[in-house]
Amino acid sequence: MEWQMPLKHLEGRLSDAAQRANPIGPMAETSLFWAEIYRPTLSYLRDGGNNVLVLSHEDMFEDVERTYQSIAKFLDLSDTDHRALNFARESTSASTATAEGKTLHQMSRDSRTLARSFRQKTSPEELKTSELMLDGIYDELRAFAAAHAL
Repeated sequence: MEWQMPLKHLEGRLSDAAQRANPIGPMAETSLFWAEIYRPTLSYLRDGGNNVLVLSHEDMFEDVERTYQSIAKFLDLSDTDHRALNFARESTSASTATAEGKTLHQMSRDSRTLARSFRQKTSPEELKTSELMLDGIYDELRAFAAAHAL
């Protein structure tokens, strides 16, 4: 049985481009889901909210150490305690993570490869549909992130 994303709450909130895209299929549903999550964040940012650190999933795992340092700096935390960084490295590297001598199963995966894998599995038509559904949301988030880089 496949889970169906409820779309009824999105009626009347889609851009004209998204409505024309005929939102049918998993990529369209997923894009609508993310658009609904990111719209309030963008609204907050547009209203002058600056207490937000914007990270993409792909960028987060491209360089775990740099991301960790950005998060620590944003939260005004000391980066001298490297337990969190070591855990992040182990849990995203596809090596087996351990804690107190015990193996933690399903805790590690190759997140760098996984984060970008959707691009190989997604057709150009699905990517175009996603772009229409998101209606520039990712571009605006990336622009905010670049302007407020730590």
